[in-house]
Amino acid sequence: ADLVVGFNVLRFDYTVLAAYSVFDLSTVPTLDLMVSLEEKIKHRVGLDAVAEATCGVKKTASGMEAIQWWREGKQKQVAEYCCYDVKTTRLVHEHGVRTGKVSFVSHKTFLKQSVAVDWASIGPVEHLTR
Repeated sequence: ADLVVGFNVLRFDYTVLAAYSVFDLSTVPTLDLMVSLEEKIKHRVGLDAVAEATCGVKKTASGMEAIQWWREGKQKQVAEYCCYDVKTTRLVHEHGVRTGKVSFVSHKTFLKQSVAVDWASIGPVEHLTR
């Protein structure tokens, strides 16, 4: 891939995948939207808070629910959750590339805030085919 775009992909996804991969995932060109936002606003913000404030969409479930489904053998629910998470991340990324900003609801003030992002300069969007 030219660029892997994810939300918390460095701290979660790559950590999980490392046990199953022959690749050194730390060498994969990656844009972690959560890390990018955390560097700017100085605290973590979840995908749901960003997606709802930026695009008007909410996640279908939490990561904790997905873990529980996996333990219960509900692979179809986990797969659907992951697919929707990818679509949600894509919407947030594309909005940030297109407009140069995304929004989130602050967990401190409960107010909607916008933050400038420079994701357009990081890599191509064409690889995210429809």
